[in-house]
Amino acid sequence: MSQMALLLATYNGSLYLGGLLDSVLSQTLSPIIIARDDGSSDNTPRILASRADQLLLLSDRLGNVGILENFNILAQTTDAAYVAFADQDDIWESDKLAVQMELMVRMEKQYGSDMPILIHSDLSVCDSHLRLVDASLWKYQRLNPHVQSFRRLLVQNNVTGCAMLINKALKDLAFPVPQAAVMHDWWLALVASAVGKIGFVSRPLVRYRQHDANQLGAVRSDLKGAIKRLNNTNPQSSLCAAQRQAQAFCECFNTRQDMVDALKLADIYAKIHEKSYAQRLLSLYKYGFWKQDLLRNIGLLLYI
Repeated sequence: MSQMALLLATYNGSLYLGGLLDSVLSQTLSPIIIARDDGSSDNTPRILASRADQLLLLSDRLGNVGILENFNILAQTTDAAYVAFADQDDIWESDKLAVQMELMVRMEKQYGSDMPILIHSDLSVCDSHLRLVDASLWKYQRLNPHVQSFRRLLVQNNVTGCAMLINKALKDLAFPVPQAAVMHDWWLALVASAVGKIGFVSRPLVRYRQHDANQLGAVRSDLKGAIKRLNNTNPQSSLCAAQRQAQAFCECFNTRQDMVDALKLADIYAKIHEKSYAQRLLSLYKYGFWKQDLLRNIGLLLYI
């Protein structure tokens, strides 16, 4: 069994892909890079092909399947003991994997390698030219990595995929990620919270590049950022997406006796839209379905 695999899902990422690959190949702990392009129309396939001696490039004969299914395809090709995930436009600090692996080893020693474990880290926020915007994504977005309870993660994710390392126990349990999941990182955080452990490294280990083509971008958690989110996203749609994800969790794990408490919470949150507004508010208080800062919770109260 290979020790560590890095899953790289690409799509029209030619502008920054070379920098990401250079930073991954410069890691002090070297993973096996497994890449699949999702039907790019730019030079991304050419860039990957030019690195064929440095990575395992999967066929893209299925064409464009979307980011979740792309990661599902990548995940099923490896039996590595540990799996990391990369975005095509970020830069990794040279010891990212080594630092995360050190914590993983400590946690597996404490809980056993059969325990599903997720490790993640903070990130620095950069603009498209890698100029520093904020030294900490967690502070920038007012995310608290200590918030790890299932009930809180149902409502808001605080794990970023490119800053994540998981063990085989979590990978085997959580994949394939259902299409109703909001994103693979949020899904993995939910599964780890329900039946495993989550550890974090406070040091930023990824330079998180922000540009117009980001699949999901980082928006500062303040009044200006809240207005920007309102202009760019539909709050009710986002809440419904989280509720569909909760329903998918129930469908995927409904027979697991070790997830009874999590399944109960997921079912309540998935069906919260069936209640009256007053009953929805009561459910938020009763079950602790809260986000991680005041402005987000005001939005939750308004749009639930």
